[in-house]
Amino acid sequence: MIQIEEIEIVEFRGIRHLKRSLGRRSFGIAGPNGTGKSGIVDAIEFALTGNITRLGGAGTAELSVKAHAPHVDASKKPETALVRLQVYAPALKKSFIIERSVKNPGAAVLKPSSAETMALLAQLETHPEFALSRREIIKYIHVPAGKRSQYVQELLRLDQLEKLRVSVQRVANDAKRDHGRAEVEDRRTKSDFFHHLGIATPNKTDLLASVNARRAVLKLDPVADLAPENALKVGINPDAEHEASQPFSKLGAKNDLASFLKRLAVSQEITITGAKSDAVAALAQLTDDPALLRGVKQRALVERGLELVEGDACPLCDGPWEMALLATHLQEKIAKADAASTALKQLALAIDPLAAHLRAMALDAGKVAEWCEKANPPIDATSLRSHAKALDGDRDTLDKVVRDPAAIAHALQALGRLGASPAVELLQPADRLAAYIETLSDPSKEQEAKEFLIVAQEKYDQCRGTQQTLNIAAQQAETASAVFSHYGTVSTAMLEGIYDKVQKDFTEYYSFINRDDEANFEGKLSASFGKLAFDVDFYGRGRFPPVAYHSEGHQDGMGLCLYLALVKHTLGDGFTLAVLDDVLNGRRRPSS
Repeated sequence: MIQIEEIEIVEFRGIRHLKRSLGRRSFGIAGPNGTGKSGIVDAIEFALTGNITRLGGAGTAELSVKAHAPHVDASKKPETALVRLQVYAPALKKSFIIERSVKNPGAAVLKPSSAETMALLAQLETHPEFALSRREIIKYIHVPAGKRSQYVQELLRLDQLEKLRVSVQRVANDAKRDHGRAEVEDRRTKSDFFHHLGIATPNKTDLLASVNARRAVLKLDPVADLAPENALKVGINPDAEHEASQPFSKLGAKNDLASFLKRLAVSQEITITGAKSDAVAALAQLTDDPALLRGVKQRALVERGLELVEGDACPLCDGPWEMALLATHLQEKIAKADAASTALKQLALAIDPLAAHLRAMALDAGKVAEWCEKANPPIDATSLRSHAKALDGDRDTLDKVVRDPAAIAHALQALGRLGASPAVELLQPADRLAAYIETLSDPSKEQEAKEFLIVAQEKYDQCRGTQQTLNIAAQQAETASAVFSHYGTVSTAMLEGIYDKVQKDFTEYYSFINRDDEANFEGKLSASFGKLAFDVDFYGRGRFPPVAYHSEGHQDGMGLCLYLALVKHTLGDGFTLAVLDDVLNGRRRPSS
C-alpha cells in the first residue's frame, strides 16, 4: 500500500491548519481530550477514501461528511476543508500527492496522476479497514459468534460468502415450503379420488375392485393396473362418453355437493381452528411488538437489496455509497432481524394448512356452482362464484403476509372470515341444488357405472398430475437442501483453513505484547456455518470467551492483535499502513 511522508489538514474537523512531515515513519499522537487526535485519524481516512467512519453507522443518520467534516467555524464553506497527503508507494517506488476536498469527497486529486497511482488509490478505497477506532476493533471481541463471523469475513474480503449463504438458504426454505404445499395438494386430490371410489383405505386391490365392479356392469374387461392412459374408462364409446359428460349427472352433483358441505364443516374442526389460532397469535406477536414488525419488514427489503448491490450506489434510492460499506450496513440489518426470521417461520407453519384448506374450499364451491348452472332450469350460483373468488383472495392474502408484513391487517380479516358460519345466501343455491337432485330419476345401473368410470378417470388423472408436481417439488427441495448443506460444508472448511493461519498469528502477537505473564497464551477460532466462535487461554486454566475472565485492557489487546492478524492475511506484504484511534493507550495492556 503506502507510507505517509507528509500530511496537511485545513479547516477539517477540529483542526484549523496542521502540516507535519512524517518521513514514512510510524508515529503516535498523545494529548488531552478534545485536542484533535481523532481529527488526524479522520483526515487520513478521508483523504484516502472520501469517507469518515465515525460519521456513519448506527445512530448517525443525521450526520454526513459534507455537513460535519468541515471545522465548525467553516461549516458553511466545505470548499475550504481539505486534506493533502504526500505518500510513498513501495510497490511503485515513487511518491505522489493525494488531495481531497469536503466539497467533492468522491473525487480525489492526484499529483502526478497516472494509471498506476489511480489504481493504487482505488485499492485503498476498497480497504477502509486500515483506519479503525477502538470501538470498531473491539467488535471482534464483544459480539455473538454470528456477528463475529460477519465482521471477520468483511475484513477478509469474504463477505460474499455470507451474502451467498443467505441467498442459498432462502432458496432452500422456499423449495421446502413449495414441497409442503405440493404434499397438501397431492393429499387433497387423492382423498377426492378415494372418496369417489367409496373406499377408506388407499390400497391397489380395493381401488381395482371398485373400478372393475362398474366395468362388469358395462360388460367391459377388468383392468389389472391403473397406470395405462385412460385405463379406468377404456372401452367406453367416445360418443357415449361425450353424451354422458354433457347432461346433468345426479351422481356427480350429489357427490360434489356432499364434498362441499363436508368442507364447510371441516372449517369448524380442531385442525383448522387450531392452525387459525396459531396464525392469529403469530400475527398478534408482530402487531404487538413494533420493533419486531419493523424488523420483519426491513428483512424482506434488505435481503432483496443485498442481492442487488453491484455498484457504488444504493439499489433502492440510488444514493452514493461505498459498496463494501453498503453491503456491511445491509448485512448488519439482516443480522438484527433474527427474531423477525423466527416469527416469520412460525407464521408460515400456521398459514400453510389454512391456505391449502381455502384452496380446496374454493374448488368445491366452484364445482357446485357448475352443477347449479347445468340444472334445468339453471340455479343462480352468483353467491357461490363470489364465495369461491373470495376464498381465493383470502388464500392469496395469507400467502402474501408471510413475505410482506404490510398485508397483516388484510390477513387478520381473512382469518376472521375463515370458520365463520356460512351465509344464508351461500347455502341457498346449495339447498336448491339438493332439492333439484331429488327430483331427478335415478340413472340406470349402466348409466351410473359409465358416469362413475368417466369421473373416476378425471380424478385419477388429477392425482397423477399432483403426484408429478410433488415429485418435482421433492426433487427441488432435496437438491436445494443438499446445495445449502454442501455450501456450508465447503465454506466452513475453507474458512477453517484461513482461521488456522489467522489464529496462529493472533496468538503470536498477543503472546508478544503480554510476554511478561502470558507467553504460553493460545487463542482458538472455531468456524461453523454462519458463525465464528472465539475462545482464548486463561493462564493455563482452559479456554473461555475473551470477556469471561480477561480484563478490559486484555480484551483491547486481543481485538488489536486479531485485527492485525486478519489484515496481514488480507493484504500480505502490502500491509504498510494502519491508522488506529484510541487503541494504544498507556492505561491499557497493549501498551506494555
